[in-house]
Amino acid sequence: MSNLILGYNNLIDGATLSGGSWSESLPLANLKTRLLSKVARSSNAQAASTLIDIDLGSSKSVRAFGAIRTNLSVSGASYRLRGSNDITFATGLYDSGSVAANAQTPDLIIGLAATTNARYWRLEITDAANAAGYVQIGRLFIGPALAPADNYSKGAEIGYRSNSSFSRSIGGVKYFDRRTGERVFSFQLDWLTDAEALGQALELQRVADITGEVLLIVDPADTIFNQKRHFLGTLEQLSPLKNPYLTVHQAAFNVVEVVA
Repeated sequence: MSNLILGYNNLIDGATLSGGSWSESLPLANLKTRLLSKVARSSNAQAASTLIDIDLGSSKSVRAFGAIRTNLSVSGASYRLRGSNDITFATGLYDSGSVAANAQTPDLIIGLAATTNARYWRLEITDAANAAGYVQIGRLFIGPALAPADNYSKGAEIGYRSNSSFSRSIGGVKYFDRRTGERVFSFQLDWLTDAEALGQALELQRVADITGEVLLIVDPADTIFNQKRHFLGTLEQLSPLKNPYLTVHQAAFNVVEVVA
């Protein structure tokens, strides 16, 4: 098991997107909107068409990456993510290599092993046998992350929060309005250093507030349950950081899933 990573400060909205071949009516620019239903769709499923180049404008810290709400095939799809300060990618700073995406659909979420400072990023998707005949993505996330050396403490909770409602007739019959539920992951970090607490956790709260996106990666090495517990979300509230010991800090987080 690898330690939790909580991405924040999504840089995609200020980035320049290019590469591949994408539908004129569903262009790459749609990945810069927060509506997951406003998708980008490739013209076809060929690898040359499903490539995405991301220019962050300058070298920036990246630790968390996500292609959310994709239609990648359950078997046969693969991806490669690269980061560089060279626009040609002749020299690289990060390279995931070619990785099977079987366990990464519909949310392709990647927690980098270490922070990479790079301006240019390239996502190469290979899914030529996609039954739909194209690759579709709802949102991109790329940004820094809170990545503590000591993992979250025992007692973390995950579950669904219902958004459904019902009314009852005079005779007692219930009428239901079923709506999509949201996953909620609650956890506590009990052994943060000064740098992790004041340089990362507090900065995450300042930048994300309860409005900004965060990318929850509970275990970057998980290829079995990652689709159950890794998701794009927001913070439910901002909890004060505690300082129970001189050089030890504690922070609690509730991450609520973005479902639409």
